[in-house]
Amino acid sequence: MVRGLCFLRTRAAQLESSASFEGISYTRAGTDVGVPLVFVNGLGGLQEAWFYQVRHFAKSRSVLVYDHRGNGRSAFRSGDASMDTYVDDLCALLDAQEIDVADFVGISFGGRLLQAFALEHPLRVRSLTLSATSAAPAGVEGAALLKEMAEMDEDQFFEKIIPLLFGQQYRDDNAQRLRVFARGRQRRRADPRGLAMQWEAIRGFDLRAEIDAIPHPTLIVHGREDALSPFRAAELMHEKIPDSRLVCLEGVGHSPQVEDWVGFNAAIDTFLQEVEKD
Repeated sequence: MVRGLCFLRTRAAQLESSASFEGISYTRAGTDVGVPLVFVNGLGGLQEAWFYQVRHFAKSRSVLVYDHRGNGRSAFRSGDASMDTYVDDLCALLDAQEIDVADFVGISFGGRLLQAFALEHPLRVRSLTLSATSAAPAGVEGAALLKEMAEMDEDQFFEKIIPLLFGQQYRDDNAQRLRVFARGRQRRRADPRGLAMQWEAIRGFDLRAEIDAIPHPTLIVHGREDALSPFRAAELMHEKIPDSRLVCLEGVGHSPQVEDWVGFNAAIDTFLQEVEKD
């Protein structure tokens, strides 16, 4: 496992937001070759969470990352507190970037959003990668803590949120880095209204009876030690999505794109190579 945090201040500067559209902050990187690759954040997530992915995949293709409304550099905008609001935001951003079809990678909240997006806009999706997520509503206790993280001080964030986001092995190996991360999140707090809106969208989300209609090649990448989305959630998605494959990352928690970014990127590389051949 490679150590390091993609969203430390020292590295976040390398992923500065390039623009915004209707208050949604985004970064477009890479080349104009092939089908674009779009990364979608979890609840309260920042663009910088995809540092290792942008650095890797932008070498060979166009990459798009963005902050949900009320998170990161994106302004809060009111709207219906449902997943449809976030699906509409993604559609609007794709339209503005003139992206008709893409490969998508979503983590946690972002994975739920992409399930809804794929069902509502199937022609805009070539493939899906769903990570640390579920087709069911989020667990009440964990998601409620994430909703409150904008109000937490450094110690509270470190003690309550870090164990939800990272597996034990990563926490043991990177205690100082995670302390710096907790301190940094105090300087870049999410808007409480944005977190509350995402929380309500998760509470109203449940596609367990519908995901068998997802027609796209789907990769499910999940950490065995995920404290927010148990591994069984990944197995259930794999059982129901017809054209899906499941990759388990051992010893990894809810942030596989950071905890084992080498394995995470390799799984996506292999998957997208297969998609290209079909």
